Amino acid sequence: MCTKCLTPLPAEPQQYSGVLEDDYYAWKAAHRTGDFALRAAELTGQTDRLEAQRRQSLFQDVFLGDNDVPEADGLELLSVTTTMEAGVDIGPLNTVIMANMPPTRFNYQQRVGRAGRRNSPVALALTVCRGRSHDEHYFARPEAITNDPTPPPYLVLGMISVFRRVLLGEALRQAFEPLQPRDRRKGPDMTSNVHGQFGLAADWPVHRGAVRRWISEHPDRIRAAGRALQAVTSESIAAIDPVAAVDELLDQVDEVAGAAVGHPELSQRLAEAGLLPMFGFPTRSRLLYRSIPQKTFPWPPADSVNRDLAVALSKFAPGSETPQDGRLLRSSGVVSLVPSGRGVKAADDPFGPEQLVAMCRICSHVDPQAVVDPDTGSVGACPACDAESKYYKAVPFREPAGFRAAREARDYDGYREMGSNATSARTATDLEKTAPRIHRAADDWLVVHTGSGDRYIVNTNAGKLFRFVKNSGPWRGYLALDNPKAEADLEIALGATQHTDMLFVGAKGALDTRRGLRFDISKSRQIDGFPEAYHGRRAAWYSLAALLRRAAAPHLDVQPEELLSGIHGSDAPVAAPVMAYLADSLDNGAGFSTHLGSEGHIEEFLKAVDHYVQDLEAEHHALNCRSSCYACLRDYSNMRLHPLYDWRLARDLTDVLRGRKLRIDPEEHGVLLRGWADEEPNVMLKETAAGPVALFTSDFTGEPVAVAVKHPLESVTEECGNERLQALRHEVRTGGLADRIAFADSYSLDRTPAAVIEQVHTFAEEL
Repeated sequence: MCTKCLTPLPAEPQQYSGVLEDDYYAWKAAHRTGDFALRAAELTGQTDRLEAQRRQSLFQDVFLGDNDVPEADGLELLSVTTTMEAGVDIGPLNTVIMANMPPTRFNYQQRVGRAGRRNSPVALALTVCRGRSHDEHYFARPEAITNDPTPPPYLVLGMISVFRRVLLGEALRQAFEPLQPRDRRKGPDMTSNVHGQFGLAADWPVHRGAVRRWISEHPDRIRAAGRALQAVTSESIAAIDPVAAVDELLDQVDEVAGAAVGHPELSQRLAEAGLLPMFGFPTRSRLLYRSIPQKTFPWPPADSVNRDLAVALSKFAPGSETPQDGRLLRSSGVVSLVPSGRGVKAADDPFGPEQLVAMCRICSHVDPQAVVDPDTGSVGACPACDAESKYYKAVPFREPAGFRAAREARDYDGYREMGSNATSARTATDLEKTAPRIHRAADDWLVVHTGSGDRYIVNTNAGKLFRFVKNSGPWRGYLALDNPKAEADLEIALGATQHTDMLFVGAKGALDTRRGLRFDISKSRQIDGFPEAYHGRRAAWYSLAALLRRAAAPHLDVQPEELLSGIHGSDAPVAAPVMAYLADSLDNGAGFSTHLGSEGHIEEFLKAVDHYVQDLEAEHHALNCRSSCYACLRDYSNMRLHPLYDWRLARDLTDVLRGRKLRIDPEEHGVLLRGWADEEPNVMLKETAAGPVALFTSDFTGEPVAVAVKHPLESVTEECGNERLQALRHEVRTGGLADRIAFADSYSLDRTPAAVIEQVHTFAEEL
């Protein structure tokens, strides 16, 4: 039977040539009338500016080079990144193909809008959806990506920290104006930094007196600047005295300028410390050079790749590979190349000053002032979670100025972007110093930390540190050593600090023995020896972080993209506190997170979270969303965590942290057990006074074991037992059903039933 027209096929195969005349594309292929060139070129943010212009011209059949041959040099296809999304007009383009679903309707509109401009009567836009939850969501709902309403624009004028930064920047600009030399070649170096021409940090003691004197003599100009910035702002900002605020900030300038670690230029150092606005300038970016630039303009040079410092610590770390124009550049060392009046200068030392911090891989605590024992090298136990010294270690790190690539670059096959030696940076902070715990009147299990401070982003090369040897060639700097036996001149981690605003929400402790609940994500064993799953608790914390972010956006009247979310802690093999956190996505922070977590606003924010949960519990959402969706926790930015998210787990975790009763659904537990029993003949269901159980009998031992379902937050270990689970265990043992019982995590049994059942089989076969 023909699958296209459903007519019977001939019983015997026979020659058939009709398709060549009936099918248009088959006819073109057979008569070779469809031959045409399809030359492609890449256009990304890393493409050299002049080369990018040349490729756009060739794509539009505009040939400006003396040696350009239209038949050979023309381009029919441009492979581009989001750099072509907005503000680029490339003529009568008629086709746009997107290799994945754009993040939002706005991005989709911008990308589709590249085609059909000028006088092009017909335009085609094709979106190829990948096998990702984000793409699948919009593939099933094409009307959402094309017709969702545009979020209304907003202007936030109520953040005190932003006002203070802009005010200080304007005050310093005016105060430094009389200090600027008429001839820059003869006067002091006042720099040309985009954050302000305030000279070097080392020269601040020289300029300090003149700056303070100017400010004290011109209070009217400070107040005038303040009034301009305070216009139509909230009462909290309008009440600030600009002169007093600048005087207070100058004391902080003294502290930042005098620090041993920091950028040499004062304005850059102040911006990185959160005293001046960043304005989105990419001043904390790092370059990966393939060759030593011969010209100082344009900068960054053409043969380099640019990444933000926090990303570069992983992506450009020695051994990592980065794609550029069809090549994979392998990072081989650390360099500092600086454009100067006489060309590009290579510095001997491409690192900033060494910093020694103690980092805990259990709770992510960091202490920049830890005391190291000179004999043992130990810094003792972690002061935050009491983890022993093998988990809490001192790490020396230095901030790299730039990176160099190996001479040979291999072809990029489109799949592999990082070498086998690539490592990831870890983020940690000192909660008590940067985000101290705030006082709450409520007597519950919830603790809140908030504040502005530094996050430490450190790449330890998986604990081995990076080993470098001094380079005496034209590059200068350091080359990374691949041979572990070679002698190194420097062994160091790569790291940096990043100033931001943070809010942490967590539990008083890892275990609540009174209620029999646990909040950590460590691995342990149940009372009868069955593995205690931690995956559900990890999902609960990640879901809570996403819930806080989504509830905060309407509460602040901003978009969720203004905030980052995640968890603070790890799945190491000891019980340790875990926290969900929010951090401002804006460089240096905008004050959103600290505003939410302040003593005056935290209870109001927690009420907003409760209201958001109530909306999720409404029938129109709860009946259609089993775990998470784009109406509750998901968006493009957290796509990698979509499989973990569960809004009901986030709700339950919020409830128990607020001192409310944990919601248990025995009917759901019974459904999970019946699903298993229906698939396996060795499983028999039993109903007890304390709840349903399944009895599994192993062919190997012949002895039954009982399996019951528990909530991920319930604990059934020796040190922390849950009353409901203890009663269920008692019913099983006294009723003679089984001597041992395994409590399966409802989250794991629902998401990964095969893995849980395999654990039950192994448990049942243990003698």
